[in-house]
Amino acid sequence: MGIAPSADTHRAGWPASYARGGERMTASELRAQAEEGEPSGPADQPGRGEPPQGEGEVLAAAASLLDGFFDAAPVGLALLDRELRVIRVNDVLARLAGRPGLVPGGPLEVVLPALASPELLAAARRAVAAGETSPELAIAAGEEPGRPPEARRALVATCYALRGTAGILGVGLVVQDVTRRRQQQEFHERVLGIVGHDLRSPLAAVRISAQILGRAAPDPRHARLLGVIEGAARRMQRIIEDLLDYTAARVGGGIPIRPSSVDVAQVCREVVAEALAADPDRVARCEGEGDPVAELDPDRLGQALANVVGNAFRYGTPEHAIEVRWRGEPDAVVVEVSNRGPIIPPELVGHVFEPFRRGVHPGGEGGGLGLGLFIARHIVAAHGGELTLRSDAGETCFTVTLPRRRG
Repeated sequence: MGIAPSADTHRAGWPASYARGGERMTASELRAQAEEGEPSGPADQPGRGEPPQGEGEVLAAAASLLDGFFDAAPVGLALLDRELRVIRVNDVLARLAGRPGLVPGGPLEVVLPALASPELLAAARRAVAAGETSPELAIAAGEEPGRPPEARRALVATCYALRGTAGILGVGLVVQDVTRRRQQQEFHERVLGIVGHDLRSPLAAVRISAQILGRAAPDPRHARLLGVIEGAARRMQRIIEDLLDYTAARVGGGIPIRPSSVDVAQVCREVVAEALAADPDRVARCEGEGDPVAELDPDRLGQALANVVGNAFRYGTPEHAIEVRWRGEPDAVVVEVSNRGPIIPPELVGHVFEPFRRGVHPGGEGGGLGLGLFIARHIVAAHGGELTLRSDAGETCFTVTLPRRRG
């Protein structure tokens, strides 16, 4: 039974290997044994005799199946040896790299120069040395001089160690084209930014007009209606500001900050006081110890803490107090915001900080756009800090760690 190599595969001298009875054999060896009807291991191997009838066909089918998987995969695949020489490349990866007729066998940076970024080479070396699997690495392809803009592609690549019975044999490389997904995401984010920016000015005019008319309205009913208009406009203003911050975080290079000397304890007290003014039936405690002064943006810090505290008010059970505790450490100020109530399921904890994520609180569906925690984390990150979450034993606690001085 002859097995012809796929036309969509580019190979060099080290094809994929397969294990059989503790022995590693290459696909070509499997084919040769299948075609000649030979045993799949040495004749003098203890406990092994002639293969049962049909075993050669089974081995050839297995090799063909693995070849078919490699060639028909909808993503780019490559095999590298321990010296990062390209041994095999499927047709998808050859096209993504802009080299459909490439000849494998040389170093990665020579055979696939469009993909061989310093980060990818470093990740491949770590896979060989320590068996590490890399996170997704962004690669911009098709940006060589003279190539048209439509040839530019956004790719993500992952490296992982290929292990055999004798240890790490080489590196597997998986590359995906995410151009369309990135374009759709950027379009979505830019539209949000444009809409938010263009709505801000007319909405401010509505608020100011409602305030002026409310103060001059002789009829209490008219004054109440104007108050409703102003309150609705204020909520819309918060949504617009959230959209603008979301756009800045995702497209504009991050949320801008203007650090100055800030008393974090005072900001905590102000945030809690504002939350209690909006929900006077709730109970909240704010306390701490140590030096609370740090170089931070006071407005952005207040915004981040207000988002976290507001989340605690929204999802904590009303019969339990919200706890806001701060402490000064040698190099940082730490703020913990905790509430009692149903915990966040473990499978959702990793998604809490994603944009447009909303939970369900005891009174029904949560309000807002689901951007509060996303924005809070980006504000904290802009200061060089970290916002983390723990949810267990009937308590959810967010911890904000802020360095005293950025950098």
